[in-house]
Amino acid sequence: MRFLIISGAYHYKKNGLLYAYGPYVREMNIWISQVDEVVVMCELHEGEPAGMDIPYEHAKPIKVLGHKGFEFTSAKASIRSVALLPLLIFRMIREMWLADHIHFRGPASIALIATFVQILFPWKKKTMKYAGNWDWHFPAPFSYKLQKRIPNNPWLTHNIKVLVYGSWPYRSKNILPFLRLHIGSRKKYL
Repeated sequence: MRFLIISGAYHYKKNGLLYAYGPYVREMNIWISQVDEVVVMCELHEGEPAGMDIPYEHAKPIKVLGHKGFEFTSAKASIRSVALLPLLIFRMIREMWLADHIHFRGPASIALIATFVQILFPWKKKTMKYAGNWDWHFPAPFSYKLQKRIPNNPWLTHNIKVLVYGSWPYRSKNILPFLRLHIGSRKKYL
């Protein structure tokens, strides 16, 4: 099984290993322990991993499709990102086509692109981890709202399970609470 991860987390390569933020990688290591082949499409940076970064652990080498960032925080970054967009979309389409399972993590710029591209692959199994606030009334940028609206729409998004923190109203069958705690006799969703 070929497992594609599309992530906005900063990644670093060191001594042939791929590093990223520890809590995220611990979760991904659980997922990838169940698959044969892993491809990670991510923002790849030079330099040393940060203190919280740990390596992915997989029996086979992980294929890394890195890019230098996709952001619209300045005029220069916006121009570079727009120029990068066609290549990024082409690579994403190719990798989604080859993958048996697609997993992307939002909210992030690359996850926004993946949210649109995954519509082209209704037959593929997909998961999305939305690590932001799923509350529809919480003030958020327009791009974050799109990353909630599209996966929440079963007509646009097939074969996807979106993992969110908490249990919220206005959610489709695609949306699953990711974590809940039992405190005393009452259930409490995070």
